[in-house]
Amino acid sequence: MTKAKSTGVKQAPGTGRGGTVPPVAKRFKAGVSGNPKGRPRTIGELREYIQKLGEQPSGHPDLTRLDVLLRAMFHSKNAADRANMLKYGWGNVPQPIGGSAELGPIQIEAIEAYSYDAAVAAIAARPDENSIDTAQDTDGGDGAALG
Repeated sequence: MTKAKSTGVKQAPGTGRGGTVPPVAKRFKAGVSGNPKGRPRTIGELREYIQKLGEQPSGHPDLTRLDVLLRAMFHSKNAADRANMLKYGWGNVPQPIGGSAELGPIQIEAIEAYSYDAAVAAIAARPDENSIDTAQDTDGGDGAALG
């Protein structure tokens, strides 16, 4: 078994990496969770949490965090940010489906439901009384008698 290398520098008790000691107010407290409510468990809870965060003051007078974020997106050089602002602020641009302006939108009409039983019955026709049963066939099986 190899022995861990020692740098020779002893750290003071309670110090982290680099030998720094956090102030008493910032240290973890025994028995107290750093995340008392836990993470949001559903999309609805996450949405509510984000909305609460967005309503909090941002440090700018009369602006919430959401206001600051939306203003940054509005002035962003990123095309996706501007497209999202338009999309969520004023809705999607209608996209016609049809290939050209002359055709107009595609019309979809409901048709009668497909019956698998009827299709199977049409494909696998039942033998009638005029058909020849293979057990009674006596001609040798060359097919000449069937015509």
